[in-house]
Parts: sequence; C-alpha cells; structure tokens
Amino acid sequence: MKWNILLYRSTYIDSNNSQNLNFPVNLNNPCLPCQTPTYITLKDIESKNRVSLLPYVYSGLSVDRKDNALMYGKPQGTVGLSGLFDINNITSLEHAINPYFSQVEADVSKITANNTFVIFFEERRPYFNEGNDIIETELNTVYTRSINKPLFSSKLISQGENKRIYWLAAYDEASPYLIAGKNRSYFGKGNASYSNIVRYQRTFKQGSNMEFLTTNRFFKDGGYGHTFGIDGVYRFKKSYTATFKFNKSFVLEPQAN
Repeated sequence: MKWNILLYRSTYIDSNNSQNLNFPVNLNNPCLPCQTPTYITLKDIESKNRVSLLPYVYSGLSVDRKDNALMYGKPQGTVGLSGLFDINNITSLEHAINPYFSQVEADVSKITANNTFVIFFEERRPYFNEGNDIIETELNTVYTRSINKPLFSSKLISQGENKRIYWLAAYDEASPYLIAGKNRSYFGKGNASYSNIVRYQRTFKQGSNMEFLTTNRFFKDGGYGHTFGIDGVYRFKKSYTATFKFNKSFVLEPQAN
C-alpha cells in the first residue's frame, strides 16, 4: 500500500497568512496530493476483524417536592444492545437495538426568532457519524437526525479499492416530520416509520467518480417520502473538472393533524 505524504504548514503574523508545502504546486493539476514526491509504502500488514458488543441498562426515578414532602414517581428503565462485526477487511456490519443517545453532548444554541424555516443541527451520535462522509452531498440530501428514536437499526459499510457502499435501515418509533410551505416550513412530530438509506460510489482514475443515492421513508399510519439522486465528477486533461448533481423527490403526505 503506497501512501502519498503531503506536509503542510500555515502561519499567521498579524493580517498576513503564509502557507508552505514540501513541494512546488502545479496550478494546472487539480489533484494536489498526486503532486507530492514524498510517500511511504506499508508492507506485511495483517488485519484482524473487529467484533464488539455493547449492552447497556438504564434506570431513573423522578422526585417532586410538594408541601415540604417528597413525592416519588414510578421507576423507569430500559435496556439495549449495540455491536459491530467486520465481515472482511473492507466490510463492516453494525447494529443498534433500542440505542441510548442521552449521553451525547448538547447542541449549540441557535437563535430561532424571526426564522421562518426549521433549523438543522449537526449529527453528534457516534452510530450515525461513522460513514457520514460517504452519504455527504453538496445538496444536503441526507439528514440522519430525522431518524429520531430508533427501536432498531442496522448499517453496512464497504470501502474497497474502487467502490464504496453505504446501507442503513432503521425502524423509528417517533419520527419528526417536516412540511415545506411557500414562505416557511412547518415542523411536527410524526408517528413510527421505516427508513432506508443506500449510497453507492464507483471511483475511476484521477479522482473521477459516479455516485448513486436513494433515501426512503414509509410512515406506519400512511404517507411516504423517497429521494433518488445521482452525481459525478469527471477530470480530464489534468486541469479540467466537470461535476453534476441531480435529485428527485416523491412525497405522499399522510392524513394526519
């Protein structure tokens, strides 16, 4: 395995910014890492497949004060299991049964006053973060935080020499629902739904690639939303790059308040 090494340093003195590389840059070549003369070669590496299981047990008790007396509520608890299995050295299968996301750090505060559109937040849950670079697009087609309270989810990631595959399926007990209006959007709490995300990427020489993406959601009480997308990058004559992106959505609103 031959890895190109790029050494980079950026320094700031007052308002001046100085950037240094370990090689002269050819501005007619859009592939920056391809130009570096420095590389290392890794040999005789033995890979071991990962197998991990992470069970959890959570319980809690709420207490209220009334007339200087403590009123104890009923104990509540839940159990769950998550795990990861490497099928081979390029493919992993991950699952989560009743996952517990309360330990994730809080979101950054955002001002919602005079904002007519719903605010989106970054994904902070580790289960959904791994492999997020595969489904990331400039059109923001996938928003994994719309899978809010999954009862069960499985995820398959395969990253070979010239192709990458991402597949995620989840059954969500309480799905957020977003409705697009003319001058604003409306946000509400939907019921249970089944979600599916599939991404396939085929890479070629000089960084050219073709990618396919589909997302699907079926609501238990009726209604669905599907998105199909295709995009690609074509590099030719060393200094030219052409890109295209296309998405198409199909939506059936549920009969609900």
